[in-house]
Amino acid sequence: MDIAPARRRIGRNFFWKSAAEGSKALQALYFILLARRLGTAELGRFSVGFSAAMILATVGDFGLNTLLTRHVAVDRSKGTTIFLQTVYLKVLFFAALFIGAALWPGLGAERVFVLLFLGIAASRNIIDQLSYLCLAYEKLIIEAKMKFLLGFFSLGLAWLALAARPSVNAAAGALLGAQMLAGAAGLALIARRAKALPPLSRWPPLGWPVSDAKELLAMTMISVALAGFSRIDISCLNWLGVATAEIGNYFAAERIIATACLLPGFLAIAALPVFSRPEDAGHKATIYRLRRELFVAGCLAGLALNLFGSPLIALIYGAKFHEAARPLGWLALALPFMFINHFSLIALIADKRSWHAAFAATTAFALNVLVDWLLIPRFGIFGAAAGAVTAQAAVSLLVWPFLSPKIPRARNKIDPLIV
Repeated sequence: MDIAPARRRIGRNFFWKSAAEGSKALQALYFILLARRLGTAELGRFSVGFSAAMILATVGDFGLNTLLTRHVAVDRSKGTTIFLQTVYLKVLFFAALFIGAALWPGLGAERVFVLLFLGIAASRNIIDQLSYLCLAYEKLIIEAKMKFLLGFFSLGLAWLALAARPSVNAAAGALLGAQMLAGAAGLALIARRAKALPPLSRWPPLGWPVSDAKELLAMTMISVALAGFSRIDISCLNWLGVATAEIGNYFAAERIIATACLLPGFLAIAALPVFSRPEDAGHKATIYRLRRELFVAGCLAGLALNLFGSPLIALIYGAKFHEAARPLGWLALALPFMFINHFSLIALIADKRSWHAAFAATTAFALNVLVDWLLIPRFGIFGAAAGAVTAQAAVSLLVWPFLSPKIPRARNKIDPLIV
């Protein structure tokens, strides 16, 4: 296959995915509103709950969203069955967590806090699944509408809630309400435009959406690792007794890094349905070229954040977050690796080498935790930044033999060991 058709299709998907995720600019305004209304300490407390919710939302996916996209991209007739059977499993999983949190006597005064962020995790999980279904059917304009509704609802409800009562629970309740409204709107749009959902009487029975248990395990490992990167740093800072104000500064810096990685992430997701189809088997040249281009872009972005991080922090969050500029400079060192890692892992998954991606991601995640536990007690938030940079560099190093065209002999020796 010629490179141009693959790049053109990826470009089309990338355009609509970028339009969909452009709503995160509204979510960024949501976090800025929280920072200015809550302050560093309360933002630190919110960041602990939010990071745990995002980890749970991704872990609760078990990698099924990516597999859904890959399978449906090949055979769209499977879309309804896989989608609904995946929803069944997620409803059971989160219902069990809700019941446990509601009945556990040890939560005490924190019960409302925990239940709110559990709801955020569950609703975000369903929104992500709807997004992947739109990707599989290449109906990303539907995702764009759903995500913009999410952004507007988040900002509007948060403004009302914080005006009435500036607290972490009010901010979390606003986000939960926004996600539930956006999810309902997205489901209605998919049912009407994509015609992917049958009448209730024809819904499939409860069952596993994929038959390959080993690949499901690999995808779960990847999901845990991807959810844990950066968010595990927040959790380790909390577990190791770092002050909530310091955590708030780190979270503010980490949000800027996450925003900088949006476009490379969109590109990786846009490539998944293209690289998954058998007729696109000649896509390797596209992968090599795009990885080089992404690495250069990451270097330039990291340099820009190191040069202009302080005024950017002051502009976005205000003078009271000036301490966030130093961890931002350290975290920016990870950008060249972060720009290519998501794309590299998606390329391996699309090529049905999920265990290779799982090996790289989980090894790097374990290294992230180890570095955090060794360095945070001594260096605080800068130890967490070192853990994040080390983990991202490790992913790039580990996937290099699997994707590089220059060392096929090494790849042939490593592949049987992992599989």
